[in-house]
Amino acid sequence: MLASISSELRRQQYATGRLLVKHILSQALNCQTADIDIWVDHNGKPYSSCPNAPEFSISHTKDYVVVAEASVPVGVDYEHRKHTRNFLGISEHYFSENECKWIRNPYSTAQQEERFYHLWVLKEAHAKATGRGLSDSLALDYLATKPEGSKLTLGPNIQLYHSKHGRDFHLGLAAITQSPLQIEITNVAPETIK
Repeated sequence: MLASISSELRRQQYATGRLLVKHILSQALNCQTADIDIWVDHNGKPYSSCPNAPEFSISHTKDYVVVAEASVPVGVDYEHRKHTRNFLGISEHYFSENECKWIRNPYSTAQQEERFYHLWVLKEAHAKATGRGLSDSLALDYLATKPEGSKLTLGPNIQLYHSKHGRDFHLGLAAITQSPLQIEITNVAPETIK
């Protein structure tokens, strides 16, 4: 897989993400990183076949790699806001009418862009958690239920969380569970990963 990635930055992100997952799983399973294997299923969802391995998801943007780990299916998306992206065109094409109205409602383009990324990272994270692909999560109206601050429950067993980092970064997290999300965000220095 690594050889098929043409961008040097993408290769570094891919390798760093796998190394970070191995580090996290080795701590959770009390074993060496060399004992951890990472595979990709037919839908592109990464997993480990190690017994009792937790679920995980990987996202990367710019110089950041983000890994979510949980006992239930989980998905994470971390996006850097691209000011050149045609976010209104994308939302008109892929989002529900209700979501498009919500995005267009603010007067400023900056507010509209913020709302687009808010929904986009949730949809990406949801797709990663289910492992069924983006088309399933794009078809859902994420505003049909009322969000509670940064958290949103979609149906009886899908928990979603959104967070903004700095001016231009958005984090979306999805878990397939009926329980409320317990979230802990940890920064890991690259030199601590073995």
